[in-house]
Amino acid sequence: MPERIEQKLFEREIETGPEKRSGLTFLKEEIKELIQEFSAETFGAAKKKKTEEIGVGEKEGIMMEYPAKKYDFRESDWFKKLSPEKREEEEFEIMSFIHKTVKEELFGLHNKFFEKLPPEVQEYFKENRKREEENKEFLLPPKELEEGVIKSIQEFKKQFGFLPESPETSAPNCAVFTNFLGRVFEHYGFKSGPVDVPKHVVSLVELEGNKKYVNDINFPKPLPLKEWIKEMEEQENIKIRDINLGYFGEYESNVHFNLGNFFGELKRFPEAEKEYRKAIEINPNDTASHFNLGLFLFMEMKENNKARNEVLKAKELYKDKFSVEKCNFLLKLINLK
Repeated sequence: MPERIEQKLFEREIETGPEKRSGLTFLKEEIKELIQEFSAETFGAAKKKKTEEIGVGEKEGIMMEYPAKKYDFRESDWFKKLSPEKREEEEFEIMSFIHKTVKEELFGLHNKFFEKLPPEVQEYFKENRKREEENKEFLLPPKELEEGVIKSIQEFKKQFGFLPESPETSAPNCAVFTNFLGRVFEHYGFKSGPVDVPKHVVSLVELEGNKKYVNDINFPKPLPLKEWIKEMEEQENIKIRDINLGYFGEYESNVHFNLGNFFGELKRFPEAEKEYRKAIEINPNDTASHFNLGLFLFMEMKENNKARNEVLKAKELYKDKFSVEKCNFLLKLINLK
């Protein structure tokens, strides 16, 4: 976007009503431009960004530092003249607008991506999304569709930078949304970082006065951190102890775990093993991947020694009695061979 447009948006007094809406129109156009530039190439050129600056952990998370131009509206004269209360209001409004626009743009890009897939592949994904809404098991692709479905999963990662959370549906996911947000938030000088919960990731943003808000793809607008945690506890039965601030390993490993299961069910065993090992590489404490890899090596690859090592690792990591007994049973079967 030309520099004069940025100046028109930020280097002026924002008054009321129509003037503000006009400014948000320019903001929307620039956000679209930033998202359109996003690709696996820009993701590859980015560096993992530590998130301790906003008090969300010292590890490197999914939020990336992109080699892109930045424009911090807080340095603008109109913003500096505002009271602290008004600054927070303006920050929240701009953050909320970014949340809404990025979500709209992501689904728009995905629709364009989806429309380019072969019709029979589209129908396969549509059927599984319907089954997901009805809490039914996913269908595996018929043999003649396998290559087309796998190619579409690869194309998804090429365009959006991440694998789809579920290879059976190839739908927009929280990882893509969170990373798109990270690119836009960084451009405008917001302090942001990832929040990892079981099978999910969101973006945490700090505003004026050290107030933290969560941007979650499942909600229409940002929520205060405490309110979001309450929603997680009520809707997903996720406790605060399960929330890993500043890290993305659990979600990322889960994506590869799902893909490993998918390849395993298709009896594409070398590809399944590769995905399980990728999940463990990302998160060495991924109990399910250790166990499934052990089961897979025993049942399908007949590599008992390797299988035993993976199941022993899973047993060491599991905390609940049922899972430990499950490991013990599998170890007995392996030792019989």
